[in-house]
Order: sequence, then structure tokens, then C-alpha cells
Amino acid sequence: DCVKRFPDRLQGLAYVEEWLVQSEMDTSIRKLDRAINELGLHGLQWLPTNLRIYGQTGPWDSDGFRPFWDAVASMNIPVFFSLGSAALPDMEGYLEGLRTIRRWMERYPDVTVVMTHGFAWRSFMKPDRIEVSEEVFDNAPIDNPNLYVQLLFSVLCGGRYDYPMPQMRSTLEDLVGRMGADRLIWGTDIPMVMRHYTYPQSLDSIRLYCDFLSDREKDQILGDNMVRLMGLNRQDS
Repeated sequence: DCVKRFPDRLQGLAYVEEWLVQSEMDTSIRKLDRAINELGLHGLQWLPTNLRIYGQTGPWDSDGFRPFWDAVASMNIPVFFSLGSAALPDMEGYLEGLRTIRRWMERYPDVTVVMTHGFAWRSFMKPDRIEVSEEVFDNAPIDNPNLYVQLLFSVLCGGRYDYPMPQMRSTLEDLVGRMGADRLIWGTDIPMVMRHYTYPQSLDSIRLYCDFLSDREKDQILGDNMVRLMGLNRQDS
């Protein structure tokens, strides 16, 4: 309803219950088709952690999910994968999730993927920096040009790092070097971020305080990449 009321301001993601896909395949595909082609939503949100809640422990790129993923790939929509954003109790499980995304993208090379929340920043927080381990980068498909990574530093780290969060700058600079500014997407998780930072502070921590970024790179991270990914015109964003 919100997307219909404000089509020039809002885009919504479809959601299909992950734990029902294998047992209710036809129904799940119909839900997806209705969300995209009838309700006018713009992508798919997928939460692998929900599978474990419902006792499904196998990989979510297995043959049992294949018809659903084939349907997703045929719709020419981006997929937003959320591996979890809290501090990780199970690093190996997280790395397997990254490997699953890599396999998935190799199977569906034409689909754009967004890793929401980024690389579980809370697990790598030090007093003076966010130090993402090399094994994360080794397992994630950061070399795939269709992978985008979301930057939610303010909401995930704002409880420990005060504005303007200088601790995240070396991490962001490293990500730009590894992936390029054209595949990084700033986000807020608003209104949750307001527990720590205001909306302008979340924006300005990058816009005003990351002088290693060019103006063009800031524009890409702070909006242009999302405009391109969602197939918008700049004047519509």
C-alpha cells in the first residue's frame, strides 16, 4: 500500500517464507510472482537465518530450492541476502553463508545481489578500528561485479563508536580498494539507527569526514549506486 501511494519515493522488497519454499514450492513461486508482477515490488529479501529457526540446516542453494531460485532469476530483480548483523557466535557458519552466496552467484551470473548490513561489522570491532578478517574476504564473492555490499556502520557500531565514527574510515577505505566505490551502498536501517545517531549524522559520517573519497565516490556510495541497481532515473531518487 505504501509503495502504491508513493511510487516516486518508495520501493519495496518481496518476501517469501524461506522455510516453506521446499515444502510449498508452487505456492512460494506464486507468492513471489504476485509480489513482483501484481503488487509492483522491486526485489527479493532473503533471510537464511530463518531456515535454522525452523530446523532446516542444509544449504539454501541446494537442489530443493532450485525451482524457486530459477523463478527469481527469470524475473530480472535484485536479491538482498541478510546473513545476520549481530556479533557472530559461529564464525564458520557465517563463512559458509558467504560461500553459499558465492556458489549462488556462480549459478545465476546475471542476478544482482546485495549483502545487507555488510560484513557483520560488530564481530570485528576494535577500540580504534573495524578489522574485518581476511578469511571473510577470501570466502565472500567480492570479485563478482554483481555483488554490492551495504554499509550500516552507524546502526551496528554506533552504540560503541561516537559520531563521527573515525574507527570505520580505514575499513571503508579498504573496501573501496578491494571492490570499488561503485559497489558499496550506504544505509541507515532507520528508525533503528536513531538509538545512536541522527539521520544527518549517519549520512555526514561519510559525506563530511571521509576525505579519502572523491566527490564522485561519495555520490556513488550515498545514492547513485542504489539508483543504478534499482533501475531508477537520477531525478526520481
